[in-house]
Amino acid sequence: MKRLLILLLGLIPASGFCQTRDILPRPPRPTGELAALLAATHPGEPQFYRNLTVFPLYTSGRATEGYRTLDEALAKGLLRISEKGEGSVPELLVENRSDETVFLMAGEIVTGGKKNRVV
Repeated sequence: MKRLLILLLGLIPASGFCQTRDILPRPPRPTGELAALLAATHPGEPQFYRNLTVFPLYTSGRATEGYRTLDEALAKGLLRISEKGEGSVPELLVENRSDETVFLMAGEIVTGGKKNRVV
């Protein structure tokens, strides 16, 4: 039985199993504005907590201009959030009353109405 197993393992590389023709080509590299932003981005020192490691990413101030966070927009009255219709729990209506972009990050909690929601 051991001899048969060794013989079969010896035949796998000869059968073309390990050839590189089955590997897909890499996607094209980003160009223009995205390429410039990626080139200006560098990782910071890793932060460790138990089994989690987070690498902060730093870039030029350009990436942080031109938008407000949800908390900033609500505090300045630039954003209006209301329940849809008679209070459909999974849906909210969001009205941006400014010309600025408002960033809603996944996981943020929106309080008020019949129930608090998570973006």
